[in-house]
This record gives sequence, structure tokens and C-alpha cells, in this order.
Amino acid sequence: MKRNQALAACAVVGAAIPLTVELAVYAAGWDLLRGVSDSDKYYRLALRIFDTGMFGIVDPGTGAFLPELDAVAGYPYFLAAAFALFGRENYWAVGVVQALLAGLAVPAIALAARAIKDEWLVPAGMLAAVWPNLAYRPATILSETLFTFFISWGLCAALWAAKARRPLWLLVAAGIGLGLAYLTRPVLMGFPFIVTPGLAMLLYREQHRGWSPIIFAAVPIAVMLTFTVPNYVRSYQAYGAPMFTLQQGHNLLFYIYPCLAADWGCGNPDLAAGARAQAEYERAMTPELEANVVARNDIETGLASRLIGELTLTQFAKAIVGSTAKLLLHNTSYEILQRFEFPVRYWGEAAGDGPGARVRSFAADIAATPSMLIWAAFQVFLLLSRAVQVVGAVRMLLRPALLGPAVFLLAYMAAILAVSIGFGNPRYRVPLEPGLILFTVAGLDFLWARGRRGRSIAAPAVGPAR
Repeated sequence: MKRNQALAACAVVGAAIPLTVELAVYAAGWDLLRGVSDSDKYYRLALRIFDTGMFGIVDPGTGAFLPELDAVAGYPYFLAAAFALFGRENYWAVGVVQALLAGLAVPAIALAARAIKDEWLVPAGMLAAVWPNLAYRPATILSETLFTFFISWGLCAALWAAKARRPLWLLVAAGIGLGLAYLTRPVLMGFPFIVTPGLAMLLYREQHRGWSPIIFAAVPIAVMLTFTVPNYVRSYQAYGAPMFTLQQGHNLLFYIYPCLAADWGCGNPDLAAGARAQAEYERAMTPELEANVVARNDIETGLASRLIGELTLTQFAKAIVGSTAKLLLHNTSYEILQRFEFPVRYWGEAAGDGPGARVRSFAADIAATPSMLIWAAFQVFLLLSRAVQVVGAVRMLLRPALLGPAVFLLAYMAAILAVSIGFGNPRYRVPLEPGLILFTVAGLDFLWARGRRGRSIAAPAVGPAR
């Protein structure tokens, strides 16, 4: 009972932190849209759903329904439902609901940890409640919180299915969670190819029932993919081509290519590459082609593939390494500080000819800018957590009893990273955070146990008095 109470307390904290951030935004006299980019991509679609009931438009010339394929439906429908319940454009109500969802995601991560090792329940719940990159997201009108809620419960169900005597329904539940996550952010496209083998290994090692668990591994992926079928059907009916979403071409040409062309990836995209992408697009496009969203996507994809293929292997490798490092090693404090209009300093602005001089310059900038001490605290926490996560992942892989869960978690994280190439923003790391939390708990568990053994060995033996 005490453990359940602790978990409930963690869930309350997980909701209270984003509510506090939202209260701070309100106290500043702002709304939840202020200081957050990309919100319009979602609320404009939500308002269309609210006003017309359609996730798409009616072609004025033909009267045919043209489905929305530039975005997936999950988050716009979530916003539209909130508007229907609480009032049109009531973003404060959305923020409160998102904070509650963040709190409800905490037990999912904690229970996923317990599926691996019973003692990990409360530590995972405590970490999930205060994890910075998750705790801040509900105070933004963006899809990350809803996605985290769905994928956390999907991963939790998959891990528990490996321990269940009858895993089928838990695997179906995992597929539902993953399917709803896929409808919220289209970053799970690599799951059928990467996660299916990882889940098969997990089930094979945990179930001990011959080869049948490998067949069961296809169940959640199949269920997940059924959520994409309506998009394919509507796209085929409207354009003669089955498509889940048309973000691929636009993102490849106007985001991924300029990021891969940048010296060490995004951060800052290469402006010359961005201008070249725009010029190539305008040269290839006609009004007729631009009106056909499938043809436009095909042209954007082809242009992006050609331009990316022209990059040198060295540049491509540097961009992959640099953007992945930024994705994993940047903390979220810059977003928070900039939103509340605190002054910030950047490593790229540090003066000096060599690394040592730039480090000293950047340290001086931090010391002269009190708000950057917040960044420093976040960064220390992040770097320490990364070291602990490496320890946790390695120790899990080396322990036969934990090998299956470790491979499954690494497979899901690899699938996310594979479609996040080029982006160096910690916002795109959010799908990885449940797995990173679990590896953090694993690392802390090992370090704690090793510390206790060390103290036990170092303690002098106490014998009878002579």
C-alpha cells in the first residue's frame, strides 16, 4: 500500500510541475501560445475540425473531399475535443488537461520499470515526475505530452506482456497505445523493422515457449498499423495514391537537407543550403503540380534525395554525429528561459581562438548572466544522467535476466533516432525519454548496489572482545 501511495504522489507531482509552469505563464500576463513555435500547425487544424467537422477541405471546383495529409490527426482532434468541452480556443483548459496526462504518464513509466525489476517502481516514478524535458511540455500547445502518454502506456503493456502467462491482450493493448502515439506524431515508422525483432527477442527470452513468442511480436505492430489504414484509404480515394502523411518530402527538403548541410548538423541549418532547396523547388514546381499534394511530395522527396546525395560522406557523417549529440546533450532550459524572456548565452557566441579560450569565455558569460546558472544546473543534471544511462544500458545487456528488456528498449529508441536524423533540438528527444528514464534507474540501481558492497567490504569486522 505504501508503494502505491508513493506512486500516486509521484503522479500528483508529475501533474503539479507543469501546472506551476502554466501558472507562471498566466501570472506574466501571457497566454500559452506565447513563446512557443509550431503551435499554429496544430491549432489551425483543430479550429477547422471544430468549425467544420472535417480533417481536410472540400475542393471548391469539384466538391471532392481532400483529406489533410500534411499532419496526422491525433493532436488536432485532441485540441478540437478540448475546445468542444471547454470553449473555442480555450488553451488554458488544454494546458490543464495536458498536465493531468503528464501525471498519468508517470505510473506508466513506473510500471514499465517494475515489469523489469520490482524495486524500480518508485525510483522510476520519482524520476518521471520531475524529468525536465517531460515536465515542461504540458505548458506548450504541442503534441509531445499526448504522444508521451500514449507511448508510455504502449511500452508498459509490451514489457508486462513478456511476463504474462497469456500475453495476447497485453500485446493488443500495447498496439493500441503505439497506434494512438503514431497518430499523434509520425515518428514510429521504423517500428515494424526495428522494434519487431527487439520485441521478439524479449518475448522469446521471457516466455520460454519455443518460437510462438516471435509470432506474438507481430501483434502490437499489426494493431499499431491498423490505425494508419483510414489515412491510406482517404488518400487513395482523393489522390489515387495511398499515403499516411505527406510530411516526408517537405521535412526532407526544407529541414533535413539544410541541417545535414550545416557543419555539425542542426542547431542552426545551413542558410545557403536552405536557399538552394527553395530555388530547386521553385524551378521544379508548377501551379498544377503544387495543387496535387502527392505529386508535390514526390518532387520534394526526389529533390531532397538528390541534394542530400550530393553531400560528401565526411559532411554527412559530421552532421549525423553532431545533430545526434545535440539531440541527446542539449537540455530544455533554453526554451524555458527564452519563453520567460531571460537573457541567455550560447557556446557558439563564445569568443576565443581555441577550445580552452572559448571554454573560459563561455564560463565568464555564464557567471555574468545569472539566468544561465539555471542552464548550468540543467546541463549538469543531463550530463550526469547520460553517464548513468550508459552504465544502466551496459549492465542490463550484460545480465541475462535483463537482456531482453534492454534489447527491446534500445530497439524502440533506435527506431526513433533513425527518423530524427538531422534534428538537434531536445524537443525531438521527448519520444526517447521514457526509455532514458528506465536506463537511468537501471544505472542508479547498479551504482547503489556497488556502493553498498564497497562499504560492506571496507567495514572492519567486529568480533568478540579479548
